[in-house]
This record gives sequence, C-alpha cells and structure tokens, in this order.
Amino acid sequence: MLEEHDTTRQCFDQLTKELTTASGSPISEEDRHDYVNTIMDAFEIHLDRERIRHALWKDYSAADQVRPIRLKADRITRSLEHDHVPTQEHIDNAVEELLDIINYANFAIRKLRGQA
Repeated sequence: MLEEHDTTRQCFDQLTKELTTASGSPISEEDRHDYVNTIMDAFEIHLDRERIRHALWKDYSAADQVRPIRLKADRITRSLEHDHVPTQEHIDNAVEELLDIINYANFAIRKLRGQA
C-alpha cells in the first residue's frame, strides 16, 4: 500500500508541475512540492478513515461539515496562542487537526456542488 501512495504522490506531483509550468505560475518548485505533500497527507487520512466510516460524511450537510472546522480551528488557535514555545506534541496535534480541516472543507465543497 505504501508503494501505491508513493506512486500517487509522484503522479500528483508531476501533474501539478505540468499545470504550474503551463500556466506560467510564479510558485516555486519547493512550494509546489510541499503543497502536493500536504494535500496527499490529508488524502491519506481520508482514505484511512473511509476504511472505518464508509463515507458516513455523505449523510451530513455542508453546514454539518463546517462545524468541526470551526471547532478544530478554535482548538488549534488556543493551543498555539499560549505564551509557551509549542512542543513537538503541540505541533503534531495542530498539523493533524489542520489536515482534518482540509478534509472537512473538501466534504463541504462537494456537498455544496451536489457531488455527494
């Protein structure tokens, strides 16, 4: 399964490279690559959770998808706003919550577009 994910990342990376080049985009190679990796990290979380939940998100409205975004954003903000230097645990937790937000936003967009 890991090899499939690597191949998917490579294909997505190549596709975005072609799109970036064709559009004359000012996005640097490093920024493009990092963006692809972030989106793929969110997609891998989606795949993992779909194995357990079997597309239950489709039973809920776009508004229902947005509520967890607000909750997760509030948690991240509160966690990172304290006067302390974030520990690796804080950073890892914030990253996981942010990847979840990407997925919830994707679900909400798909619901609004009538795709689910």
